[in-house]
Amino acid sequence: MSANPLGRAGTGARQESVRIGRQALPGTLELPEHPLGIVVFANELAASHASTRNARWAKVWRSFGLGALLLDLLTEPEAQDRRSVLGVPLLGARLADALDWLERRHELLGVPIGLFGVGTGAAVALLVAARQAESVGAVVCSDGRTDFVSAYLPRVRAPTLLLVSSQAEATLGPINRAALSVLTCNKRLETLPRAVSGDLDDSDLPDITVSLAGHWFERHLNRLQH
Repeated sequence: MSANPLGRAGTGARQESVRIGRQALPGTLELPEHPLGIVVFANELAASHASTRNARWAKVWRSFGLGALLLDLLTEPEAQDRRSVLGVPLLGARLADALDWLERRHELLGVPIGLFGVGTGAAVALLVAARQAESVGAVVCSDGRTDFVSAYLPRVRAPTLLLVSSQAEATLGPINRAALSVLTCNKRLETLPRAVSGDLDDSDLPDITVSLAGHWFERHLNRLQH
């Protein structure tokens, strides 16, 4: 595990290139001067941590006082070989490694962690929230495949926001409503109208999704700090 300073990520913010876990998964850690929380966004796409899109999301979350760990769950060879599809449990183990890595950083001692996931990544986030309830302060799922981890949902304790785009309502709406009924934590489900929701096949999430996530994390992670 290593971290290499890259410089500044805006006024009062610090950015680092990181490698996490046995697979040395690449990521970017961005921190404001006094973060009220850290949002971990894990993605299966290779090199997504360094994308302009993810940098924009991190900037939005910084406006809420949140740091961000943008992490690739797959190595580049794994992402390029579609025959080697890794299951949610293995991806969850890699995300758990990231949480352990954050918790060992001295300067982040006591800073609560939120998990943000899209699609299968949402299932991975919920799995980790169920297995490491003491480490996760809040969860946001966008168009999440919550059915992949239905058996774990009653064990999630972190406040959880489920977001469903209008384009995905027909397929993922029932799945997420079923998840809402099973979750026993502080929970909410919102369906985004077509005018502001993104295309289900487009990984470039609309700003409204990222902003709603920011409000959710600000509210619940700030409560943990105080």
